[in-house]
This record gives sequence, structure tokens and C-alpha cells, in this order.
Amino acid sequence: MNRNSFLLSGFRDFNPNQMINRKYIFKNIENIFIKYGFLPIETPVLEKFSLFSNIYGSENEKLIFNVINSGNFLSTINVSDFYKGYKHLLSLISFKAMRYDLTFPFYRYMISHENQYFPFKRYQIQPVWRADRPQKGRYREFYQCDADIVGSDSLISESEMLCMINEILTSFGINKFNIYINHRLVLKSISKYIGESLKEYYLYIGIDKIDKIGKYKVFKYFINKGFSYLSLFKLENIFNFKGNNKKKIFFLKKKISNCDYITSALDDILNILKYSSLFFNKKKNIVFDLKLSRGISYYSGAIFEVKLNNINIGSICGGGRYKKLINISNSLNFSGIGFSFGLDRLYFVINKLNLFPKNKFSVMVMIANINLNYACFNILSDLRLKGNSVEIYPDVIDLSKQLIYANKKSIPFVLIINYKSNHLDSFILRNMLTGEQNIYNKKSIINIFS
Repeated sequence: MNRNSFLLSGFRDFNPNQMINRKYIFKNIENIFIKYGFLPIETPVLEKFSLFSNIYGSENEKLIFNVINSGNFLSTINVSDFYKGYKHLLSLISFKAMRYDLTFPFYRYMISHENQYFPFKRYQIQPVWRADRPQKGRYREFYQCDADIVGSDSLISESEMLCMINEILTSFGINKFNIYINHRLVLKSISKYIGESLKEYYLYIGIDKIDKIGKYKVFKYFINKGFSYLSLFKLENIFNFKGNNKKKIFFLKKKISNCDYITSALDDILNILKYSSLFFNKKKNIVFDLKLSRGISYYSGAIFEVKLNNINIGSICGGGRYKKLINISNSLNFSGIGFSFGLDRLYFVINKLNLFPKNKFSVMVMIANINLNYACFNILSDLRLKGNSVEIYPDVIDLSKQLIYANKKSIPFVLIINYKSNHLDSFILRNMLTGEQNIYNKKSIINIFS
């Protein structure tokens, strides 16, 4: 039997090397979140299905992992229920669902803690689950790394988010990337300008797919949704405009002057760029992109995505400004902004660019077990007291086999009792990377690893 047949499709095991790399990513991101004043929270694996239903659209809703009610969940079901459709039946046998993302559990958390101080800066690094069709690069369980600021409308929050994204990526040695920014009210004004205000939702969905399926197929999608050829001609005219951020803003202000909200939206973009230039030390990797839409419906203001210049992998991070997300609380109606990194895409990029640390040792020193000499136990304790990661080989076996074990585990140093010496305070320290070895006393060994 294939050993992998015991593993559910779409789920993964991670070996020690992969876990060390993953934890390196987590630690880097978490340190920067904390540096910017964000605080951690966690939410349960299971939430009420009603939290997610009617939020993501009918297609994405099918990707939610439902959990069947405990006990005899069919006892209250009648034959007639089977003819009312799967949604009706599902509501009777399942009211729990596995976490689809971290955004709505966070919103539910805020509703449960309405006395929370504001603005509230939260980060959350946890797995989410989607009943998607497994394929290369797409899994049913994966980690998201989210950060949100809620309770403030200040555009400083947008700029701080962009600065934090920039610092996270550069902390891994990723330098060739752009942060693309747009505004939902800009897109709203474009839909009015081209005469398709009533099809605004389809405009968002279509634009969001341009990079994935190409402009031709997206325009065909628009035609199927009832867009006129004149509206598409106007839309293409806007998308074809070339220029830097300020030229694009001037172009839109002149081109679309009949919308009340276009000026305020473009002023938001200008202010975000101005604040960000201060945060970023005048870095020029923020690009105002008229084709950026992020198809999720709850965004209400600035939106942004990050794409690499040297690897074609799509966006590795995205987010934006939102108002009230869902109508489950009358008293909680605040503005927020958030973004999310997908761990797997970030892992792929760091690995592809060969940016993971080379000397990532989980154990620094292994003490060889030659004859259960008590001097080994004493130095083991002293090295650990100094904060070193140290292990002793448990069995008394041939030294060569112990060295093979240390090599397989990538342990850089092996400490061997100098059994040829008459002194108990004599050790051989072997560098497993170079093969060099020298004799030291206990005090010298402790100093080396202090």
C-alpha cells in the first residue's frame, strides 16, 4: 500500500527542514507585526456556519468545510426536506464550519469584545481550511498571516500597512516587487463614466481576473453580462493610459469629472502616497494601478496587492479598507483596514530565490556517548544553562555511527570525551562542517558557546 494513501488529499506533512523554514517565516513576520504595535489573537477552528454563509458568493460558499451535527443528526429530518435543496438540508444537519479565512472570525471576535479599545491593531497567524479541488500549489489546509487596524479612518493606517509589507518582504531578502494600489471609489466612478453603474459588481469581478485569464476573455465576460461595446471602448481607453502615479491621477480627474466621489478617492491615493514616501524613505515601488480591483465585495476604500518583478506567481499579499463587513451587530460599525500573506506562496518565493538561511541548526551541539562518563552529563547541563540547544546521543554505540547521525541531523558540533586523556576535564570538539577538531577543557567549551 502507498504510504501516502493514509494522508487525506489536499493535506500535507512537513518534515523538520520544512518546519524550520516555516517557523523562520512565522518568526520574521510576527516580529515585524509586534514592532509596529500589533497584538496577537487566536480564534477557534470551528465557527457557526452562518458567519460565512452568503458572504463569499455561491461558488466560494461551496468551498466551506461543514461539520455534521453530533449525535443522531437525521432524527428531525423529514422526507420533504430532501426535496427543498441542499442548502435547506445543510442548515438542518450542520450549523458548524471550519474556518474559511481569518477575516470574519476576527470580526466575530470584535463583536464578542465590543468594549475593546480603539484603534485596535491585531495580527493572527493560523491555518484555514477550504474544500477546494487539490492541485499543484493549492491545498485544503494552509496558513494565513493577517494584520488589521480597526476603529480608525486615518490614511496613516494605509501607509503603515504598506510600510509593514515592504519591511516584511525585505527582511527575507525579497527586493524586486511592487505594491499596486487602487481605490474602490475610483472603480465605482469608472463604472459610472462608462455607463455601467448597475453592473459595478461584475466590473470588479472581471477586472480581478485580467492577470489570470487575459483581457480578451475578461471583455468577453463583460459582454455576456450585458456591457455595451461603447462602455468597453471607454474602459479600454482608461486602462491603456500610461504614466506615473501623479499623471494617472491628473488624467482621471480630468477624464471623469462627473462623479462626486472621484476627487476624494484620488485625494486619498495622493495622501497615502505622500505618507508612504515618508515611511518608505521615498521608495518608488508603490504603483497606482487602475486595473486592480480585488473582487471581494466588502472593500470600500483603498485596496492593494503585492507582486514580484522576477517571479510570475500572482499576488503574494493583498488587502484593503473596509466598512461594516456583515450585518450581525447593530452597535459595531467601524472602519478597518487589513492585509494577508499566504504562507505557501511566500515560502515558494523564498525557496525559489534561495533566501532561506543556510545555517539553520535546530541542535547546536551533540555530545557523543562513549562510555556514559558523568563528565558528559555535567557539561550537557552547563551548556543548556547558557541557552544552547544540546542533545546527548542516548545509546553507547560506535562513534562513527553517532557522527553519521549528527551529519544527517545537520548538527554543526559534536563534543567527545577525550578518553585517551587521564583528565576528566578534557574534551574533543569536532566541527562537522569542516572536519576540524581540537581539545579543550570544560571552561573553554562553555566560553565558546556563551
